[in-house]
Amino acid sequence: MRDAILSFGENILRGAENVRPLNAPFRHIILCGMGGSSVPGEILSMARTDAIVHWNYGLPLDTRMQDLVVCVSWSGNTAETLSGYAAARILGAPVVVITTGGELARRATADGVPAVIIPADAPAPRLGAGRMTGALFALFGMTDALPQVRAADLEAEGERLAQAIGQRVPVFYAGYPLRKIAGFFKAMVNENAKRHAWASNFPSAEHNEIMGWQGAYRDAAIPVIVRGAGDDAYATDFAAFVALLEGMGYTVPTTKVSGNAPLEAALNGYILALWTSYHMAVDLGVDPSDTALIEKFKRLKTQ
Repeated sequence: MRDAILSFGENILRGAENVRPLNAPFRHIILCGMGGSSVPGEILSMARTDAIVHWNYGLPLDTRMQDLVVCVSWSGNTAETLSGYAAARILGAPVVVITTGGELARRATADGVPAVIIPADAPAPRLGAGRMTGALFALFGMTDALPQVRAADLEAEGERLAQAIGQRVPVFYAGYPLRKIAGFFKAMVNENAKRHAWASNFPSAEHNEIMGWQGAYRDAAIPVIVRGAGDDAYATDFAAFVALLEGMGYTVPTTKVSGNAPLEAALNGYILALWTSYHMAVDLGVDPSDTALIEKFKRLKTQ
């Protein structure tokens, strides 16, 4: 897995190769994808206000024929994404597919739907997110907007965070504009480190959730602050939160995601989440690439 994380930036560029930009007009971009295949859409939504990420079966209730539906599935067999594809075809909305193959590629070929087929050269969708992100941005002619990222430069900070978290359950906090980065940390800790984790954001957290820290959690949970470009308006929120919880005996590690703009922060934030969860897995003695429990759940759904 470490090699796959190190090559993340290069894979973004590879994913954008030989992808022809779309020319058709549209109202909104509806991005259907789950798990690691949702990451490209989440990153795009931090760069475009017309991008909507749909984490569900089917399509959003207000989807119209004027919307462009982008179905992203690493395996091509994700049930929720296939459901979104079918709903788009029934509605008559334009569809484009990003996948390595599977049923989604088969349907796109049969239906004459544009498809970007990428090589299945990553051990898991969350590690193939680089290629899928490159392909997605290329579809919208946004390749030049993608910043260069160097995954190797972020490993030391990920290892530091992993050591600070230890065996406790992390709760990741970001300012509202960067809330999706906090979500990246949660998801990667869940899947790679095999630990529960939670994600929240300011200012919402200070109106109710903050009371939860009054419980006897100092040995079981740890708040982690994730800062980055675009969150200066929340500086006083973070400062007050740190002062409050440190006064209660909590340790509150903080990380600053590198990048001068939200898009660069999103990419670096995702990579940092990969590194943090990878080193947590190593420290905990678990296999970060193992997803047997997810596969078992999927099999039980089909029985």
